[in-house]
Amino acid sequence: MARRATDGIEARYSLAGAIPGLYHDDEFFMNLVDAFDMVLAPIQAVVDDLDAYIDPLTAPPDLLEWVGSWMGLTVNRRWPVQRRREFVARALSVYLWRGTRRGIEEAVELYTGSRPEVTDSGGVSASPEPLGPMPGSARREVVVVVRTKDPSIDADLVDRIVADVKPAHVHHRVEVRRSRTRSSGPVTR
Repeated sequence: MARRATDGIEARYSLAGAIPGLYHDDEFFMNLVDAFDMVLAPIQAVVDDLDAYIDPLTAPPDLLEWVGSWMGLTVNRRWPVQRRREFVARALSVYLWRGTRRGIEEAVELYTGSRPEVTDSGGVSASPEPLGPMPGSARREVVVVVRTKDPSIDADLVDRIVADVKPAHVHHRVEVRRSRTRSSGPVTR
């Protein structure tokens, strides 16, 4: 659905009330004011109801992706409208935990419906010996494993979601492991 012209909306606030009474008797001028009122009526209606346009529970369906983008979320257009609304409504929690393991888990869970396994290489390491070798890998990496039966889970979209919510300097790998229905195993991105 797209925004389009709206016929029949009356101006809630007429410009006639803001002009001097001297001009109220001028038919041409009042017709001009009425024309401006007709042009401004849809804008006044949107401004008066702006909260309904940005609230994920009441926003028009075609605006949900835009509202979700304010928090860095990728909204799947193929989902039913109610699922998209819930996804965007829970986005604040994802945004608050962005860049953390919990943020990755919540973002992926919102999309897939199941909690992923998230492992990372760690942020701090110390050698047990002075000047000794550091344990672990120098490459910072997050591995996200999603186990699902849902064939509609898009591994590329999960990959983009993880890229959006993880720290920018950390590499990541996503594995979508489908249960044995007819698929052949993990899909790695």
